[in-house]
Amino acid sequence: MALYKTDMYIAEYAYPLDSMMEDELIYLYQPLIGIEGYTLYNLLYTEAKRMDRFHVLCPVDRLLIYSGLSLTRLQEVLETLEAIGLLKTYRNSEDGKTKYLFRVQMPLSINHFFANQILTTLLIHTIGRDDVMRVRDYFRIAGEKMTGYEDITARFQDVFDIRLNDKPPLKTKFNYAHKKEANIIYDYDLSLFYETLRDYQLPAYIIDNEKDFIVQLAVVYNVDAIALASLTRESVIDNRFDRELFKKKCQEFYNLNSTSQLSEVYHTQPEAYRSQHTANDPISQHLNYLETISPYQLLKEKQGGKEPVMHDLAIAETLMTQLDLTPGVVNVLLEYVLGNNNQTLNRSYCETIGASWSRKHLHTAKEAYEAVMGYERTRNGEKPKQSPAQNVQERVNDDDFMKLIEELKGETS
Repeated sequence: MALYKTDMYIAEYAYPLDSMMEDELIYLYQPLIGIEGYTLYNLLYTEAKRMDRFHVLCPVDRLLIYSGLSLTRLQEVLETLEAIGLLKTYRNSEDGKTKYLFRVQMPLSINHFFANQILTTLLIHTIGRDDVMRVRDYFRIAGEKMTGYEDITARFQDVFDIRLNDKPPLKTKFNYAHKKEANIIYDYDLSLFYETLRDYQLPAYIIDNEKDFIVQLAVVYNVDAIALASLTRESVIDNRFDRELFKKKCQEFYNLNSTSQLSEVYHTQPEAYRSQHTANDPISQHLNYLETISPYQLLKEKQGGKEPVMHDLAIAETLMTQLDLTPGVVNVLLEYVLGNNNQTLNRSYCETIGASWSRKHLHTAKEAYEAVMGYERTRNGEKPKQSPAQNVQERVNDDDFMKLIEELKGETS
């Protein structure tokens, strides 16, 4: 979203805020979105109440004046509100003019907020566990002990006498507002997760009601789909999903993968699986190169000599530890995904390809490249040639091979 001062906007609200919601915004959301986010949220809500009566478009410059934010900072704070679930943004571009609809969302209820593992974990890391407990106690109602009390509340039929024949019932039609709580949108591909669960023969019904909880913790602790399925299986005791056990296992997984305990990514191709390259052609040289460096070295090279990010290293580690892929095969996979995904490693994409190669028992860089060329031919609409022996890899055309290598290395003609 690129905002300009001359763009127009209008604000709406999903549901009017009450005093409890205002307290939630201060104690639960403000630590996460910052004072600028809290101020902008209230400004947009006030604008929405005004525009509820006077539906008039206003320039974005108006928000800059009242918020005191720069245009760049305004866009960043808007995206913060969107990510936390407090704002939905819609854009309309017609006749060269752009207008935005900012729809302010109500915060989550107290129970739903503390049930959300992402928000609760972030709040604990922001203000500390002790303050979180104080805030939770603040929202508790100190009720009277009911010992010795008798319920004498009047029933509906004790008070009202319904006589439909005496007077026709009034027929009214109102457009009532309905509560719609804020919700965090998180992207997590569960297809490989469910596929792995099927391999484990774990019935899906056991976790049907736990999906949101599982995904929230997967996002918080950066758990990949294959590991997530394994942790889920280990958390099912007597056909019942144990939330506390699952959370503990996710924390252990995070502690293991977020420290310097990564080890496999530093290994090079074992001698037993190195291709015997006798030729001096560029293809053989490149394959030999991929089998003599570790995935860590490859990623560092792709980063221009800088230390690889933990996200990329964790993906490579998962491919080697969870799928038993050799370093040479992992290097081919990393190059292929980077070359086809704008130099970005997508965990789900890597794991899907990796799982396929693991089932095919690929061990050498040459075997992995031949699999890559099979993908390229399929993508280009060519039918793969069938070998008389099912277990013999199809020979790859050298010209196509070199073209692919150049593409993966990011070279341009």
